[in-house]
Amino acid sequence: MSSVYDSKLFQAARWNMDRVSRKKVVCFGSSSGEMLDYIFGESPNYFSLWLSGNTARRLPATFATIDAALGDSAKGAIALCVCGTSDVLIHMQHVACTHGEVNTEEVIEAAVQGLVQFEAFLKEKSFSQVVWLFFSPIIPLPPAYWSQRLDIDEPLPSLLLAKTLREMARRASQTLGHAIDLFDALTISPEAPFLKEAFRREPPDHHPDYIKLQDLIWAAIRDVPGLPRRKKPAYGELYPHIPRDIEDVFKPQNPVIQRLRAAKA
Repeated sequence: MSSVYDSKLFQAARWNMDRVSRKKVVCFGSSSGEMLDYIFGESPNYFSLWLSGNTARRLPATFATIDAALGDSAKGAIALCVCGTSDVLIHMQHVACTHGEVNTEEVIEAAVQGLVQFEAFLKEKSFSQVVWLFFSPIIPLPPAYWSQRLDIDEPLPSLLLAKTLREMARRASQTLGHAIDLFDALTISPEAPFLKEAFRREPPDHHPDYIKLQDLIWAAIRDVPGLPRRKKPAYGELYPHIPRDIEDVFKPQNPVIQRLRAAKA
């Protein structure tokens, strides 16, 4: 008959095996990647390297900078990538403002090709898995929001943005190796692919409410082998968003980069 002592030893052994099985997880992408910061918090196995306004189309231009920062630290790690939203929200609208027109098909294709090239780059860096997440549908916002927040004086119609982003996520999900597309679960309908009210922030913002979204995101990714445990207790309120640029995130002095390079595979 097992004693309490034996049971405690068994539980300790299970914990040690579980801890060893956890892999390093690196978050890449645009500011929507901050969602994963809410999921994993201060886990020593989690490394947050998302960039503000990072478009999928310009990812190939960042390869040399990322390569120099990572070195050989990526071997065996998991890459969780949150990309593509900025191509529609920022790039597409700035092109329309500058030139008076925009080719939505070119925006979608350039974004998808950027993601495909980034996936190949990450595999060359010896990441064991590359997982893509699409969970930031468009939120209808007034023109003043875009001009004041993102310097877009003549914003495109919200429905055009919503349909373009939904098609980009759909096409990318069909092309990439391992993609999790949550747009159908998060949008009002195929005809109105806007983020549901239940997941929006108050006051309105072009990012979803990460507190309201965190259970759904965790449920979608929790079965990826090797992920760290989810933060407990979960965050109960949003914290201030701090923008990031590539020069700061991928500089050798960034504590996240230093911790990643020092961590064991």
